[in-house]
Amino acid sequence: MQEIVQFVSGAMIGGVVGNTTYDGLKVVLGSSFDMLANFLSNNEKAEFKGALTILLAQNEELKQQIIDLQQGKSVSNDNSVKIGGNNSGVVVTGNNNSIHK
Repeated sequence: MQEIVQFVSGAMIGGVVGNTTYDGLKVVLGSSFDMLANFLSNNEKAEFKGALTILLAQNEELKQQIIDLQQGKSVSNDNSVKIGGNNSGVVVTGNNNSIHK
């Protein structure tokens, strides 16, 4: 679990819009992304870790999607938003528009 927390933290801190890992986390975390990002921006690492650990413990699918992102695989959410793996450089949205790095 600690490895996932470190991966998410690093991707959120160092990520920018257009980075497939950062964008993938925004999709799979949904409304929780902003809360977690807020913890990080306020240097509230314990709160970040606690909130993310609870999310992962309650949602095995979320945990697997983050592991898939970590491994460079594609992920999608229930709204058919697909995020390419780290090497694909393409984000395909639900309306089939593609955004390239």
